Amino acid sequence: MKRRNPRLIIFGGSGLIGSALALSQASRYRVTVVTRPSSRFNPKDSRIEVVPWDYREHETILSLMAGKYLLVNLVGENLAGRRWNRKKKAAILSSRLFLPGILTGILPKARTLPLAYLQASAIGFYPNHSELSQVEEALPGRGFLSRVTAEWEAAAGPIDMMGVRTLLFRFGLVLSREGGILPRLWLPYRFFMGAGLGSGREWISWIHISDLIRAVEFLIAREEKKGIYNLTSPEPVRSGEFYRTLARTIKRPLWFRVPGFALRPVLGEMADETLLSSRKVIPCGLMKSGFKFRHPHLEDALHDLLIPSPG
Repeated sequence: MKRRNPRLIIFGGSGLIGSALALSQASRYRVTVVTRPSSRFNPKDSRIEVVPWDYREHETILSLMAGKYLLVNLVGENLAGRRWNRKKKAAILSSRLFLPGILTGILPKARTLPLAYLQASAIGFYPNHSELSQVEEALPGRGFLSRVTAEWEAAAGPIDMMGVRTLLFRFGLVLSREGGILPRLWLPYRFFMGAGLGSGREWISWIHISDLIRAVEFLIAREEKKGIYNLTSPEPVRSGEFYRTLARTIKRPLWFRVPGFALRPVLGEMADETLLSSRKVIPCGLMKSGFKFRHPHLEDALHDLLIPSPG
């Protein structure tokens, strides 16, 4: 009898990271992307199963939790979109806590426990505007995102206590042609309206989408690996270098810089916590584990993403 591959169940699989992960793993796992009933997600690979789920009922998810399977939680309200107010901040927090809470209640009823539970986190955990290099053992910051991320990670604690191998991924700025911030930055440059944001001194901890997916694969495959991992390039850069490199890569000028004082009246707290944030994050866990980055240098990463290959 032919052995069936384990199932990879991805919550939040219609987003940038989730869709890339689902596509990359379709030959290794039976990939199931769990979406909201209203979602119009249409995967590029026909092998990827899409399961609509109303989180208020549990049978749909319990039916998937049999045999060998892994759970991936990438659910979280987008930080951008509009200025933060009390309602938006509450949605950011609750969107990150509700699924771990639901899974904590569902898993004891499942036929089998998952081989692993993988959950998104973010480098927003670390202190903002610190010149210190931040590694996985560092203490959290004091801002809103630091508090949210600390609670987000703590919400996975009960699943870990069940004996499930738990991996928490602190994502940096993900660079991809398919979505995220890079296409939004790239477009003005194409029309000779390139600008940098902030003072130029802020640290940007970034990662090429392919290295991020490879890092997740790498950690899944090593059953002894668990805990927290920074998913960033080993070479964070100052924001000034980031925007200069972007302009140089696509052969466009960098005309001006939008200072923080011009962004704060429009975006408020969100400006300091996102566009103007500064965190120098090092992926010590990955490097000590022997992971090899394909795109550790920003110029190479941007060239790979933005310059079409010949032929």
